[in-house]
Amino acid sequence: MRDYATVKTGMRDLICTTLGRRGGRGVQKKYEKLQDIVNESRVILMDLQWRRMLDGNDDEVRKWFDKIEALHSEADDVFDELSYEAMRIIQMEEKEEIQKYYCMSMTTTTRKVRIINSFPSLLFRHRMLSGKIKDFQDVVDELKSKLKLKFPDNHHQVNDEIGHPLINSSAHDTDYAFQVYRRDEEETEKVFEWGKEKTEIVNKLLLMADHHPNININGEEETLCVIPIVEWEYVNTERLAKLIFDDESIKSHFDLRFWVNVPEIFLDVKRIVKEIVEQSPSRSRRRSTIMGGGGGGDLTNWNNLQQMLEEILSGKRFLLVLSDMLPLSEKNNKERWDNLITLLRVGSKGSTIIVTTPYFADALKMGTILPHILRGRSSLEPLWAVFRRNAFAFGSREGGAVETPDLVRIGLELVKFGSVNMWVSRILGAMMHFKTNIEEWTTVLNTMKTLSSSGHSPQESTLMICHNEMESPLKLCFAYCCSVFRRDFIIEKKKLIQLWMAQGFLEQSSSSSSINNGGGDHDDVILMEEEDIGNAYFKSLVLRSFLQVVKMDDKDQPLECRMDSGLRFHASIILESLIMEQRTSLDFHNNISPGELLKFKRLRVLELKHVSKDELPSSIGELMHLRYLDLSHGLFKEFYLLPFPNSTICKL
Repeated sequence: MRDYATVKTGMRDLICTTLGRRGGRGVQKKYEKLQDIVNESRVILMDLQWRRMLDGNDDEVRKWFDKIEALHSEADDVFDELSYEAMRIIQMEEKEEIQKYYCMSMTTTTRKVRIINSFPSLLFRHRMLSGKIKDFQDVVDELKSKLKLKFPDNHHQVNDEIGHPLINSSAHDTDYAFQVYRRDEEETEKVFEWGKEKTEIVNKLLLMADHHPNININGEEETLCVIPIVEWEYVNTERLAKLIFDDESIKSHFDLRFWVNVPEIFLDVKRIVKEIVEQSPSRSRRRSTIMGGGGGGDLTNWNNLQQMLEEILSGKRFLLVLSDMLPLSEKNNKERWDNLITLLRVGSKGSTIIVTTPYFADALKMGTILPHILRGRSSLEPLWAVFRRNAFAFGSREGGAVETPDLVRIGLELVKFGSVNMWVSRILGAMMHFKTNIEEWTTVLNTMKTLSSSGHSPQESTLMICHNEMESPLKLCFAYCCSVFRRDFIIEKKKLIQLWMAQGFLEQSSSSSSINNGGGDHDDVILMEEEDIGNAYFKSLVLRSFLQVVKMDDKDQPLECRMDSGLRFHASIILESLIMEQRTSLDFHNNISPGELLKFKRLRVLELKHVSKDELPSSIGELMHLRYLDLSHGLFKEFYLLPFPNSTICKL
């Protein structure tokens, strides 16, 4: 990872010069050595990540991976802290120069004393860094030796380019990828005859809502109607459920509609209730009238949530879609399901829950009527259609694969070996588009066969190959999305890029222009260039079909994106990383205390949305690594008393 302070070669040189001038040549050399260790440990990390994918049962490789991941993160933190000290000195020097320019009443001696006294921590770090750097380097050297002994003839070449690790693409390619994604969904609807499926389920749903018999399939009285939809192996039911949810007759028939993606670890009733409350129209209206968008109720208190849920649903006929339901047999989910149904019984007659699940036995237990089972197709026709569209989508455009008999033959074999559902076909086809000759296609096919014979599932094999094609900065951005966001997330492109920026993932080539503008606001220059890099990263992940654009703005630019839930699920397993989660907090509770925040000193990202407090905890100012702070929809009586002017936060 490269910190904000070294995003540009010019800024890195400026920091090096400042450290040498103010801390001595020794501090400057330690800064440069730390940067080498961060970069070298990242290469080892990427190598071990690949080997862990190949053999998840190799305890030795897993142990090495955990060790180098922890070292890389710690070294990056130390590097960040040293960069911060230099940035703080630079800012103080600029402030002194401004005061001097305007003839402020300050003697030269006073200025010198103030600057010297402002960075004792820099000199202290100089004395402490030698041992820390030696420890880092010893671990790096040890792991390099062990890797060489364990894999003497099979060294994995990590694609670790620092620069723009991107697919060459035009300004219209993201829009084109958006159109391809939409056509994939439309084609899927046609192939699976979802128009007929939708009509059948909508009619059944309206009939049940109007003439609910109040007796479930177990002969018990029930006030809620629960309709399970059981998935087919090639396609999940999310798109079909969305068609039903957005049907005009459904909109007019129900007073309220809610869509909730079920948490993937366990059936989190509190979070489901919270999402229902947040989606309610009354909640939205209340927000807009309180402080221009404030909270309107504590969403972290369970008793308050239950009371708000009852107020919202009482006397209303509602439709709730619970997408991707978890197995009831795991982690007390059956008990949690019963508790959820009890809470939802406050709605009026005809209120309905649609549950999508791949588990037929659980569908029988949840449903008040028999499950609706999607009609399957035994052929690979829909999977080939998606692969073909992504692989040959650009037609005769320069640089992409052209549909020839040989590539079609190999492509069909790839689909047979690797494509078991739509997201697999989509990312595989997107990758193959940028391979233009028979040799490259054959290599991928042979790798797919090898991984398959080694016991890897088609999903794992395809994901491993496509992931390994990316350079390490893109891998970090992709892994971040898998580690931090919950299943079926939708996020604004702008916010996603800001989060990548806060984590220091955005790499820039050394050929980029340095700061030679004669001074001025360094931060503005960095921000603009990082946003450009972030846009390029985003485009590359979209063209690889790792991200999907789901909404465009009025200028036909990507506005929101998502990741396929199946892709995210499998990727989160093989790319598991606790480090990224430790650096991001997207849902901090309302009862935040100053001391509690100090337990999270490694945070780069902190969201305190919907928090109602008299003032922000002053301990936020002690979060040196913090780069992104979201206070939206909060109620702060003393909002202007932000603890930043005298804090250690150098850049937000």
